[in-house]
Amino acid sequence: MDQSEPSSLLQTCQPVTHAEITEKLLEGGSLKGAVLEAQDDSKAPKYAVFLLPSWRRGYCILHVHWPARPRLYRDLDRLLVLIRFDYGYTGTIALKRASDLSTSKRYWRVKL
Repeated sequence: MDQSEPSSLLQTCQPVTHAEITEKLLEGGSLKGAVLEAQDDSKAPKYAVFLLPSWRRGYCILHVHWPARPRLYRDLDRLLVLIRFDYGYTGTIALKRASDLSTSKRYWRVKL
């Protein structure tokens, strides 16, 4: 995959902002799944965050509100703290590479 070409997940998922997640979690919503996608195969990739919220259908990509674009993280530790502690998600977090074109759902999984 050409590095300038966005992954299929980036193209197909609807956006969700941190503010919406925080608001919906306070109203009783929950996260049912999380996938972190490395955007390149370097030693220090940026990660896109895909979350499966209870108040929406399907996975959503974490977005910056303005200008509207996917929020990418360089620091995996900081990202795990956000998902685990700020969002209260205790399930399995899948890690995948954007360059992995296989249709397999076998990701490297980290249980927090």
